[in-house]
Amino acid sequence: MYKLMIVDDEYMILEGMKCFLDYQSLHVEIVHTAENAESALQYIKENHVDIIITDVTMPGMSGLEMIQEIYQKKLTIECIVMSGYQEFDYVKKAMSLGVKNYLVKPINKEELEQTIRRIVQSKLQSASRPLDFLKGYPVNADDVMEDMACDKDMYLVASYDTIPALISLERHVQGKVIHFSIVDTLVDNIIYAEKLIHHTLFETFKTKVEKIMFYGKLGENKDMLWEIYNDIYPSILAGKVNDFLEKLPAVKSELEKWTPDVHLTQQLFIQLMMDVYQYFNRVGHEDLQTLFTSVRQYQLFNDLIQFISNELLNMIELHHYSHNVKKVLTIISQEYQSDLTLKVVSQRLFINTVYLGQIIKKETSLTFAELLNKQRVKVAQQLLLGSNDSIDLICYKVGYSNVGYFYKTFKRLCGESPKAYRKQILSLRSELNEH
Repeated sequence: MYKLMIVDDEYMILEGMKCFLDYQSLHVEIVHTAENAESALQYIKENHVDIIITDVTMPGMSGLEMIQEIYQKKLTIECIVMSGYQEFDYVKKAMSLGVKNYLVKPINKEELEQTIRRIVQSKLQSASRPLDFLKGYPVNADDVMEDMACDKDMYLVASYDTIPALISLERHVQGKVIHFSIVDTLVDNIIYAEKLIHHTLFETFKTKVEKIMFYGKLGENKDMLWEIYNDIYPSILAGKVNDFLEKLPAVKSELEKWTPDVHLTQQLFIQLMMDVYQYFNRVGHEDLQTLFTSVRQYQLFNDLIQFISNELLNMIELHHYSHNVKKVLTIISQEYQSDLTLKVVSQRLFINTVYLGQIIKKETSLTFAELLNKQRVKVAQQLLLGSNDSIDLICYKVGYSNVGYFYKTFKRLCGESPKAYRKQILSLRSELNEH
């Protein structure tokens, strides 16, 4: 897949461009978005990019100045300019720099698609097919074998060290430099190898390498993560975090047996630990950011499991709730959309309202109203990240009747507005996935 970066100082345009086209059908993937030219240039220094779509007018360096710097460095990046201005000077300079097209906002979908298609077609015709195959570009393995012109069987190999090869390319996998090579003679001390045949796909091979590096082996690749989540989530919801800890060895065995894609296993534990954090009212941005970073940093499956185990033990030791407080937390977690009050809940539990309020405050350091707000904000966070619902709709879904009060409560608990939270966490996820 050819790597595309989008540069624009308007957040809504960046988000809109992500789903503007079916990029995959064009053999293109969006690997990064930047809100200014300076950060885009910094990303290019450290990462490979094939195509850039950029705005012209941005704070600081303009899009055209950025393109000029890219071409001065003789980088083989094709650029497409988009602008709200159709002024002749802008168009003239853009064309003189060699950009592939100058598109006026609102962008014509068909014109952008045709421009990208032309760029990809040109790159495919001029590129070295075997090398592009190792880069993960849409090159047929038959064409690779034809270009290699080797009369022996050839193998696709991944290794930590340099090995004798017909062609080789370094790529980063799980935070390590891996040598991907095509060889006609297998050697020792490799991670994984497959015979190169007509339907060999590089990305499938790379996924297998990631699994071997992470799990230590290749399993049967069954999709069973949703089953694991559905088995554990009800226990967390009911405050039985010990059940999660007790099931962890069995979960470990299942995952080692089936070896799902590494990023899916990481996402499973991120979601489960987010549920645990939120049950214990740790819904701040810093907690979630630390969780995302911690889970992604572990290059070995056993190390990730040990981290999850330690986190659960720490959470359990820090929070010991009585039977009645657990009941209150369960009611809040299941009925947060209702018009709950401390008086209503105390009557249901046949407990004096003042006494119940006191033990809630003593054990959780929060009032009933604060617990209810935290639960509603917790669900709002999940909806902000997992749905395209508007913020107003999310407000009503989680039990608030006043949008202004929802904004105020969310910002007080999370340190930022719902809109800023959605943008920041989605951006963090994107950055972590890129690495």
